[in-house]
Amino acid sequence: HVTDAQVRKQSLIETAAAFRPLGFLRRFIDTRRISAAGIPLAATMAGYTGVLLASTNTPVWARSRMLGAVFSAAAINNGAAATSLALSLSGASNPRAASALDRIESAATICEATTVAAYLAESRAAAKPLVRGRQWKQFWIGAVGLGLVIPAVMRARREQSRRMKIVRCACALAGGLALKWAVTQAGRESAEDAIAANEFSKPRPSSPGWYEERSAQP
Repeated sequence: HVTDAQVRKQSLIETAAAFRPLGFLRRFIDTRRISAAGIPLAATMAGYTGVLLASTNTPVWARSRMLGAVFSAAAINNGAAATSLALSLSGASNPRAASALDRIESAATICEATTVAAYLAESRAAAKPLVRGRQWKQFWIGAVGLGLVIPAVMRARREQSRRMKIVRCACALAGGLALKWAVTQAGRESAEDAIAANEFSKPRPSSPGWYEERSAQP
């Protein structure tokens, strides 16, 4: 009797064997440059959820144009933290990779903090469900405190033990989860606020076509 696992394993073996003759192409392909060229595309896809939410008429999502950038920066930060966590848990010694990941995490943390600040500044009162509503703990304590402040403080120490790195990466990942959860759940509260929705639907210069059409009416 052949199990499903055995069938899948055999399928993978056959697929790998089919592509084995193309292995010589690796001599002529600069994989590092190809990987670097894919970074902008990956960042764009990482921010797709934020862009999609910002295209709705929910005030906490749509008031600011920075939501996509927030999601992109958070995704890069979480990706680097997840890779660092896996490296630390494996016990493998790779100082070069660890140093590169630390630099990526540091830059991504700064970018995430900057985009979050810009998002809040641009959203203003529309961000109330996120910063003072039912999701304020997830946002301030989880996303900001656990995801940004604690990892930054721990990373500032010159010497870090393996345990500290694991804790730091776990905090960053938990903060990323809290950020996504708080933003998406705050949208439900924002959609229930009829006053904010009515205020958001008013014509303004940032919506040229709608603004000009309403302004032209007697």
